[in-house]
Amino acid sequence: MACHDLVWIHGLRIANGCGFWRWPNSVLDIDDIPSGFHRTEIEEAAGGHPEVTLLRQVLQWRRREKTLLERFEAVCVCSEADRRELGGTDRVFVVPNGFALPKQTPRSGVPATPPRIGLSAFSV
Repeated sequence: MACHDLVWIHGLRIANGCGFWRWPNSVLDIDDIPSGFHRTEIEEAAGGHPEVTLLRQVLQWRRREKTLLERFEAVCVCSEADRRELGGTDRVFVVPNGFALPKQTPRSGVPATPPRIGLSAFSV
Protein backbone atom coordinates (compact mmCIF):
# COMPACT_ATOMS: atom_id res chain seq x y z
CA MET A 1 0.00 0.00 0.00
CA ALA A 2 2.91 2.34 0.61
CA CYS A 3 3.63 2.51 -3.13
CA HIS A 4 0.14 3.90 -3.91
CA ASP A 5 -1.08 7.46 -3.48
CA LEU A 6 -4.52 6.25 -2.43
CA VAL A 7 -6.28 2.98 -1.68
CA TRP A 8 -10.10 3.11 -1.83
CA ILE A 9 -11.72 0.35 0.24
CA HIS A 10 -15.38 -0.39 -0.30
CA GLY A 11 -16.83 -1.59 2.98
CA LEU A 12 -15.60 -2.76 6.34
CA ARG A 13 -16.05 -6.43 5.44
CA ILE A 14 -13.32 -6.16 2.80
CA ALA A 15 -11.02 -4.15 5.08
CA ASN A 16 -11.48 -6.51 8.01
CA GLY A 17 -11.11 -9.57 5.78
CA CYS A 18 -7.64 -8.49 4.66
CA GLY A 19 -6.33 -8.69 8.20
CA PHE A 20 -4.77 -5.20 8.36
CA TRP A 21 -5.58 -2.94 11.28
CA ARG A 22 -4.03 0.26 9.89
CA TRP A 23 -4.60 1.29 6.27
CA PRO A 24 -2.25 4.17 5.36
CA ASN A 25 -3.19 6.32 2.34
CA SER A 26 -6.70 4.95 2.43
CA VAL A 27 -10.34 5.95 2.16
CA LEU A 28 -13.00 3.68 3.63
CA ASP A 29 -16.31 3.87 1.77
CA ILE A 30 -19.23 2.80 3.98
CA ASP A 31 -22.66 2.35 2.39
CA ASP A 32 -24.43 1.66 5.67
CA ILE A 33 -23.05 2.28 9.13
CA PRO A 34 -23.21 -1.17 10.77
CA SER A 35 -24.54 0.01 14.15
CA GLY A 36 -27.38 1.82 12.37
CA PHE A 37 -28.21 -1.28 10.37
CA HIS A 38 -28.47 -3.35 13.56
CA ARG A 39 -30.54 -0.62 15.28
CA THR A 40 -33.04 -0.98 12.44
CA GLU A 41 -33.13 -4.73 13.05
CA ILE A 42 -34.02 -4.08 16.71
CA GLU A 43 -36.98 -1.95 15.62
CA GLU A 44 -38.22 -4.87 13.51
CA ALA A 45 -37.56 -7.59 16.13
CA ALA A 46 -40.53 -9.27 17.78
CA GLY A 47 -39.24 -8.65 21.32
CA GLY A 48 -37.39 -10.77 23.83
CA HIS A 49 -34.10 -12.53 23.21
CA PRO A 50 -33.50 -11.35 19.60
CA GLU A 51 -33.55 -7.73 20.79
CA VAL A 52 -30.90 -8.41 23.44
CA THR A 53 -28.62 -10.07 20.89
CA LEU A 54 -29.11 -7.23 18.41
CA LEU A 55 -28.50 -4.59 21.09
CA ARG A 56 -25.19 -6.30 21.88
CA GLN A 57 -24.29 -6.14 18.17
CA VAL A 58 -25.16 -2.42 18.05
CA LEU A 59 -22.91 -1.72 21.02
CA GLN A 60 -20.04 -3.78 19.56
CA TRP A 61 -20.30 -1.98 16.22
CA ARG A 62 -20.42 1.47 17.90
CA ARG A 63 -17.17 0.61 19.68
CA ARG A 64 -15.56 -0.51 16.38
CA GLU A 65 -16.83 2.56 14.52
CA LYS A 66 -15.04 4.84 17.00
CA THR A 67 -11.71 3.44 15.75
CA LEU A 68 -12.31 4.05 12.02
CA LEU A 69 -10.29 7.26 11.88
CA GLU A 70 -7.40 5.49 13.65
CA ARG A 71 -7.45 2.85 10.91
CA PHE A 72 -8.14 4.90 7.76
CA GLU A 73 -7.04 8.33 6.53
CA ALA A 74 -10.63 9.25 5.63
CA VAL A 75 -14.12 7.77 5.64
CA CYS A 76 -16.85 8.37 3.05
CA VAL A 77 -20.51 7.99 3.96
CA CYS A 78 -23.77 8.52 2.04
CA SER A 79 -25.48 11.19 4.13
CA GLU A 80 -24.89 14.05 6.52
CA ALA A 81 -26.66 12.02 9.24
CA ASP A 82 -24.08 9.24 8.77
CA ARG A 83 -21.30 11.82 8.92
CA ARG A 84 -22.61 13.11 12.26
CA GLU A 85 -22.94 9.51 13.49
CA LEU A 86 -19.18 9.06 12.96
CA GLY A 87 -18.27 12.27 14.78
CA GLY A 88 -18.61 14.81 11.96
CA THR A 89 -14.87 15.49 11.71
CA ASP A 90 -13.18 16.95 8.65
CA ARG A 91 -11.97 13.43 7.74
CA VAL A 92 -15.51 12.07 7.28
CA PHE A 93 -16.90 13.01 3.85
CA VAL A 94 -20.39 12.76 2.38
CA VAL A 95 -20.57 11.25 -1.10
CA PRO A 96 -24.29 10.98 -1.93
CA ASN A 97 -25.62 7.92 -3.74
CA GLY A 98 -27.26 10.11 -6.34
CA PHE A 99 -27.59 13.64 -7.64
CA ALA A 100 -30.21 16.00 -8.97
CA LEU A 101 -30.40 16.12 -12.74
CA PRO A 102 -29.06 19.36 -14.19
CA LYS A 103 -31.60 21.77 -15.68
CA GLN A 104 -29.74 21.68 -18.97
CA THR A 105 -27.65 18.95 -20.54
CA PRO A 106 -23.96 19.51 -19.87
CA ARG A 107 -21.78 20.04 -22.92
CA SER A 108 -19.29 17.24 -23.43
CA GLY A 109 -15.65 18.09 -23.91
CA VAL A 110 -15.86 21.26 -21.82
CA PRO A 111 -13.97 21.03 -18.50
CA ALA A 112 -16.11 21.53 -15.41
CA THR A 113 -15.28 24.18 -12.85
CA PRO A 114 -14.39 22.99 -10.28
CA PRO A 115 -12.98 19.78 -11.78
CA ARG A 116 -14.99 16.63 -11.03
CA ILE A 117 -14.35 12.93 -10.97
CA GLY A 118 -17.13 10.60 -12.05
CA LEU A 119 -17.42 7.07 -10.68
CA SER A 120 -19.70 4.37 -11.89
CA ALA A 121 -20.53 1.11 -10.19
CA PHE A 122 -22.90 -1.63 -11.19
CA SER A 123 -23.41 -5.32 -10.59
CA VAL A 124 -24.30 -8.00 -13.06
